[in-house]
Amino acid sequence: MNNQEYEPQKRECWEEYTRKCVHEGKSAYGAFIFAFDRAYALGKQEKDAEETVIHGWVARDKSGDLYMYHTKPLRNVVADRWRGESSDIDLYNNLLFPDLTWDSDPIEVELIIKRKKNG
Repeated sequence: MNNQEYEPQKRECWEEYTRKCVHEGKSAYGAFIFAFDRAYALGKQEKDAEETVIHGWVARDKSGDLYMYHTKPLRNVVADRWRGESSDIDLYNNLLFPDLTWDSDPIEVELIIKRKKNG
């Protein structure tokens, strides 16, 4: 699990915990069992994963360069570029998303990285 996936997973786990343990009046032991089971399932899921999904937003600045952001960026018309939490992924390939221009709204994307299978 990467940092970008951590916060939504934590929030989802907290909501499930409060729904199942706090509102149903579970004991401290019941809460421990829930937390342990959840951590075990997440660890197993991570171990079994053969692909990584990176979520973000893609936008093209006025000069034509393509950038990826963790959160939806805002247009900065003074600087002719987008302002937002940029990712560490460089998208220098201007052939990607040819329909995306400076005048377009940013688009939400998922990058999927799969482990190459030998043979």
